[in-house]
Amino acid sequence: MKTFVIPPVSQLQLMDCGDRYFCLTQLYIKYAHYREFFKQKVIDGEFVLLDNGIGDGAPITQDVLYEVTKDLMPSEVIPLDTLFDSRRTLENVFDFINRLRDDNLLDKIDIFAVAQGNTFDEWIYCYKALLSIEEVKTIGMSKLSIPWVVSRSTKDTNIGRDRNVMYDFLKNSGLIQKSLHMLGSGGVDEYEHYKGDPFVRSSDSCVAVWSAMNGISFDESYKRIPTPKNYFDLEINEQAVALAIENIRIFKDILSEV
Repeated sequence: MKTFVIPPVSQLQLMDCGDRYFCLTQLYIKYAHYREFFKQKVIDGEFVLLDNGIGDGAPITQDVLYEVTKDLMPSEVIPLDTLFDSRRTLENVFDFINRLRDDNLLDKIDIFAVAQGNTFDEWIYCYKALLSIEEVKTIGMSKLSIPWVVSRSTKDTNIGRDRNVMYDFLKNSGLIQKSLHMLGSGGVDEYEHYKGDPFVRSSDSCVAVWSAMNGISFDESYKRIPTPKNYFDLEINEQAVALAIENIRIFKDILSEV
């Protein structure tokens, strides 16, 4: 299982400690050094995933996302998903596929789509629809919508537990047929549940870095602390950077066994 590390913009080099690179559209627009960092990664042949930023509350439009996609030319892009709304999410997926097709880019950029829904059944409907769309190569497992439809949990709670529940349902129903990506992390104890499944491809998270910024070492213990809205603009002292590097190493070791 591959790891995408998401640090504040002041310490982008921490991404190099992960396996792949996770680019957030709202930050790509806002920071010149962020744009140059990711453009260089694309030039270097690294795997870059362009996220639409909705999970972080960014008000990005489909038009803006598409312009950024053409500018960056990432390995993979997440069309706009609408939180808890399967219909609008699917409409956006089809729209983005058509845009890429019109510009002859479908063979250059893969589609990663996030399943959404306001109820369990609606979420499953959306997930099955994404399975049926040939151009969708990877399905994102949201840290927000899955806890909501499984247990009506909100505010970054029960992420790992409820994603484990949803994963079990999909597996027992024979519905794990495409690569899955865990958006965000429920904590270091979430991933053992997926061990041995080649379809569970990757996860992105700031958990290793944010834990280090709070003095939490994965060598000693783990306590989930909700990520603040200003996380990307925070500074990291040298001691926290060193601890983050060690936390990332431990996190990667855990995911590498999945």
